Amino acid sequence: MLRRTSIVFIALIVLIVGISVSFGAYTLLSLPSSPTPSPSPSSTPQASPSPSASPTATPSSSPTPAATPTPSSTPTPTATPTPSPTSVVVDDATGAQVNVSLPVNRIVCLTSAETVHALGAGNKIVGIAGMLTTDVKAILPSSILNLPVVGDTDTAPNMELIIELQPDLVLASQRLIDGNRKTLEDAGIAVLEDSQTGSRRNQYMTNLGLILNAEQRVNELLDYEEHYWNLVQERVANLSRSEKPLVYFEWYKAWFSTGPGGSYTRLIEAAGGINVGENATVSSPQLTSEFVLEQNPDIIIRMLDYTSGEDLAAFQNLRSSILSRPGVSELKATINGRVYVVKSTLLVERDVVGLLYFAKWFHPDLFADIDPADVHAEMIQKYFGATVQGVYTLCMKK
Repeated sequence: MLRRTSIVFIALIVLIVGISVSFGAYTLLSLPSSPTPSPSPSSTPQASPSPSASPTATPSSSPTPAATPTPSSTPTPTATPTPSPTSVVVDDATGAQVNVSLPVNRIVCLTSAETVHALGAGNKIVGIAGMLTTDVKAILPSSILNLPVVGDTDTAPNMELIIELQPDLVLASQRLIDGNRKTLEDAGIAVLEDSQTGSRRNQYMTNLGLILNAEQRVNELLDYEEHYWNLVQERVANLSRSEKPLVYFEWYKAWFSTGPGGSYTRLIEAAGGINVGENATVSSPQLTSEFVLEQNPDIIIRMLDYTSGEDLAAFQNLRSSILSRPGVSELKATINGRVYVVKSTLLVERDVVGLLYFAKWFHPDLFADIDPADVHAEMIQKYFGATVQGVYTLCMKK
């Protein structure tokens, strides 16, 4: 009996030990492999990491605003200033390459005083020729009109006075003799011989813009003129030859006219006319009375040079002298009252106005809405701040 009791007791002990061993093994298997140590009392609590961790900002004494992207630390290159040009080289009407030192501060105007003033450089003029017309004088300020006169005309300059004025530049026409040009250039003075009329006008103006640092002003003026040139061209573009009048144009003496390539031929053709001298062999032909009378032009236009006078009487006298020539009274131009006198100013410096007059005379129906006098007045006000004065054209009354 005792032996059985001992066996039962021993079996019970073995069962209890087995259960304990199994439970301990189960506990060991359930514990984490790397237990996280509990924070010590002195540790500062840390925020739980976010799913995508960002660098922790360093605390500052004031609240940090929302993060703004930080610009690249690479320094921005500093632009190097472009040096101003010290000279400019332009081609004038003679074909010469003219090297003009910049800036130009002193100019002698044997021609082009009106244009230089219009480009905002009138304060640079130090001498002028004396052959200014009344209409040019009306738009130039006294500060220019009272400057030293360096010759009565551009063809007879006072060389000593010009050199004494120490100009950087002399503006002249192609009538300046070679010897005078050489004298000026030997004195270190740049000389530009050019024309404000015909095909040279735009190039000459562009050159002056470069020389005077006035490109914007030149572009404004040329754009203004181009508007009216284009307007005329568009309206006469589809005219047949039979719809164009035959035009006899006369310069400053009897039967002296314009031929192929002539600046006045350009105006006649651009306005929708046919030049009587279109088949001449030179640009400025001396025609004969017999040839002109035989052509029997529809229109006669005579230029009034300022040397013939500038008032209304001068226009009337010149027209009368033309009409009194043998055979002229029998021409279609005379019979139909289409004999005109126009001042040279409208054929040179202001040739866009001359173009509008020609177009109006040639094709009055096509240009019924255009008043050349109004355009003239607008242009003078716009670019000179002045009003038009004087007589510019004379039309024959039937």
